[in-house]
Formats: sequence, C-alpha cells, structure tokens
Amino acid sequence: HENKWSQPGRTFDESELCNYLRQLSAAGRYLLQPAVCNHPSLAGYSVGPMLSFRIITVCDPKRGPLLVAGYLTLPRGNPATNHEDYGGMVAKFDMQTGRLDAAFSYVPAVEKHCTHPDTGAVIEGARLDCCPDVLELALKAHRSFPEVVSIGWDIVYTTKGVYLLEGNTLWGLDPGLFLGRTPYVRTCLDIYDARRASSSV
Repeated sequence: HENKWSQPGRTFDESELCNYLRQLSAAGRYLLQPAVCNHPSLAGYSVGPMLSFRIITVCDPKRGPLLVAGYLTLPRGNPATNHEDYGGMVAKFDMQTGRLDAAFSYVPAVEKHCTHPDTGAVIEGARLDCCPDVLELALKAHRSFPEVVSIGWDIVYTTKGVYLLEGNTLWGLDPGLFLGRTPYVRTCLDIYDARRASSSV
C-alpha cells in the first residue's frame, strides 16, 4: 500500500516505521535500502515479495570471471524473505537458454514444483528474458574482485532493471552442484594450483 510498510503481523505508516527503525538501531547496526518491486515479467512467480537470482562465478587468473551456475529463488506466500527456511523455492536455470528447471522447496518438507503453488504460473520450462543482463552483471561485479576465487551474487530484476544486492564468498555450497560437474571442480582446482604456484615464486 502507498506510504505503508509491512512485515508479517505488523504494518507501519511513515512515522511508525521511523520510530521502529530508531529502536532497532539502538541495539545494533542496520543498512536501510530503498524498496524495489519485481519486474512485471516475473509477476506470476510471487504474490508480493521479491524474487532474487543467485549467480555463482569463479575467477580464473588467465580468463577472468566465469559463470558456474544460476538459480532463481521464488517466495511462497508473503514472508519477510524468499529464503528456503521461510518456505521459498529454488529453481536452477540454463544459462544458455534462460529456461527454468522445476523448483524445489525444503520447508516444511522436500517438494518439487513445476508450477507456482500460489499463482499457478508455469516454472519448469519457462524462459527468463532477463538472464543475459543478470549474468553479465554478475561477471562485471566479479571483475572488480579478481583476487576472490568464487562468489555467489544475489541479483534482483526490478521495474528499473537489474540490481546487485550483495556478493557472498561463503555462498552455501550445495553438494548437488558438484555431482556431474567435474569441469567446475577442475576449474577451481586449477585456479588454486595457479595461485599457489605464483605465490611460491
């Protein structure tokens, strides 16, 4: 709603929000960021909360940043976050075609979702037109940190385009990422070997 902010169980007007933030800041540090909205092309995958992309990159000393994997995190219901711990779903997508695999959720139980349980929108096989921009932003960001081997980037696609939320050096290694992905493991080992050799010279 216009000039209203909400979280599960609570709604604030502008004055109430400012007072609430003052109370929080007395106990710790917080980063206040502008609110953003999902791009209309993603509207079928959420009833309100933001979706986010998690893009994994590695940085090869000779070739520069390389794409490893891409995921779309989809919220269910109206939680404070789309995280899996809050019932969110994760769908891997093909970085060449932009097409989504089926999504999986882990709370309250492991489930496979070919369509969004809230909206009925098709997930499996759907094509994401924003993928080239999302992937390029991840590569561009990693070029600023060539000394970091691997980063998991959180990116959102908004009404104003793609935006980078954050980069994670500890991005939650999923064992499934390594199964059948020998080239990724080989690349990481080559990078570490090259850096170890250069540091010993």
